[in-house]
Amino acid sequence: MENLKQYSQIIFFTRNPHFSHHLALADRMSASFPKEKMIFATFFSKAAEAVEKAGYKVFYIPEELRKFESVKPDPEVIRRVEKEINSSDPRLSLDILLASERFLPKKKSEHKQFCWQHLAVLDQLIKPRTLAMSSMFDHFVYWLAGTLTNVRQGAYFAFNSCGVPAGSMALRTPWEAWAGPVRRDPEALWEETKLKLFEPVEKRIDYMGPLHKRPRLRENLRLYFRNVFKYERKDGQHGSYFSYYPSFYGFIKAWVIAKYRQKAYREPNYDITSVEDLARLGVSKPVLVPLHMEPEATILMYSPWFQDQYLLCAKIREMLPERTPIVIKENPKMCGKRPLEYYQRLKALGNVYLAAPTVPTVPMMQESKAVVSLAGNACLEAVFLGVPSIVIGQPPFRHILSDSDFAGKEGLDDSRLCAWLNDPKPVSSEHASVEWARWTRGTLDAESLPIWQGEERHINSTPDNLDKFISYIDFCTGKLSL
Repeated sequence: MENLKQYSQIIFFTRNPHFSHHLALADRMSASFPKEKMIFATFFSKAAEAVEKAGYKVFYIPEELRKFESVKPDPEVIRRVEKEINSSDPRLSLDILLASERFLPKKKSEHKQFCWQHLAVLDQLIKPRTLAMSSMFDHFVYWLAGTLTNVRQGAYFAFNSCGVPAGSMALRTPWEAWAGPVRRDPEALWEETKLKLFEPVEKRIDYMGPLHKRPRLRENLRLYFRNVFKYERKDGQHGSYFSYYPSFYGFIKAWVIAKYRQKAYREPNYDITSVEDLARLGVSKPVLVPLHMEPEATILMYSPWFQDQYLLCAKIREMLPERTPIVIKENPKMCGKRPLEYYQRLKALGNVYLAAPTVPTVPMMQESKAVVSLAGNACLEAVFLGVPSIVIGQPPFRHILSDSDFAGKEGLDDSRLCAWLNDPKPVSSEHASVEWARWTRGTLDAESLPIWQGEERHINSTPDNLDKFISYIDFCTGKLSL
């Protein structure tokens, strides 16, 4: 871990399910880096308390944000940071980063101050030559922190669970993975991943499966009284937008509404409930469009310029001949969350068929002419089957696909999308091999998904798992110092 010494500080952007893992990483890193130069930045007072007990410095973000609550935005600071953001990628701007936030204030007039508070806090926190890490670029604060870290001669690692290949991905930006060491043979991993595609998705992809040993309602209530009144209420009082239940009334109300929606939900009339139903569509192979969860980081970060899934389906229908069917498959995590009218509007596009979430995606892809999504993992899986696939956005694995980046500041590139849809071609085996090897270096065989361990969710912090992260960071930071 000698490469750590080149950094001025190490920042862990941590959350409740991640702090034990981050603390374990910090303990191992302290053998090569001063403990007093490690900072844990968090929105969660529960995490902050654990970090303080462990003897590390806490940067409680809600408290820091409040310091700038009544401070007017400084145009000079904003211009300087905007210039830094743009220097990292000419397509990026503060507005693009801000639009990725799911928890913006309800009043649009408050967005500017929200942006300024985060910018001012992170501008002071992120010093030159900072090493920082988080779990994902799923909020404005982490995307801005990562951008400033990288621009200021530092290194930002966002480790998140990955399904293809199984393990974790290591992102430098939302659109770019790190190029880590070759720890797994790409060819063997390709064959292993291809075989796993035919397993149920909830079995082969950790984050699509059930949360193991999740507490039931009675235990949830006990945890609520123990944790929420002690921690989340404090977070809510400090203005944290991550505080879901700032009052007991709010907790009960949310639970009742969720149960009511579950009971009242009516399934749409699915046209396809099994793979065999595809035969009824006629001789023309369909274009498959797997829908995303909403809101989701996959859309907000990977496809910032085009996010409307209904509009995407309408565009595809408009560009394809009438005789070409379109099959739209709902995401299992969205059952009961979209109004029936949404599905009715999709059907009204003409020659559109709804597939039930229970229908296996892989056999459907094998029977499809092409696969299209905003930025979904299904498009990556299609490459293994030799099926042409594209994403509208720019997820970090996009280079493996037939094409990507169909949207930008000017909107959707209709002419290019239309040309591809009417003549889709799969990637060559040579291209797939080269880009797969490149993508696998942006992943590591380590666990980063928090799972239930007793009454809490935590990431595996065994020495073996910790060492995989540390050796990966050490390799990448060593390359930067050359």
